[in-house]
Amino acid sequence: MDLFHPTLFIDKSTDNKWIERKFIRNNTLFEVKDKRHMIGDDVEHRELHLIVNNDVNKLKWLEDRKYYAPQVLKNHLTAAGFKDIQFALNYSFQDLKDSINESKLYENYIVKARKD
Repeated sequence: MDLFHPTLFIDKSTDNKWIERKFIRNNTLFEVKDKRHMIGDDVEHRELHLIVNNDVNKLKWLEDRKYYAPQVLKNHLTAAGFKDIQFALNYSFQDLKDSINESKLYENYIVKARKD
């Protein structure tokens, strides 16, 4: 499983502020506008706009994502009958561990588990 870690936990100065990025690929200008804020302690609300070649008909994406701390997720998976639960940062399956310290999280993390 790929689980997200809210960027607002790391940089609270971006709370409810538009972050804008522009880049060009194959002579096409892409503008990405991203705004996030937390709803309570564990739900991130995100609004994302994608504008292509200055077209006024932008694509708009809204989502709410629930954050699960590693130990909370491990408890849920165990209760659901999963075994051999392991975690890793940086999408590195070579670095799987039985647990990760939440205070060391600074980005998304992955979880591997087995169910018979």
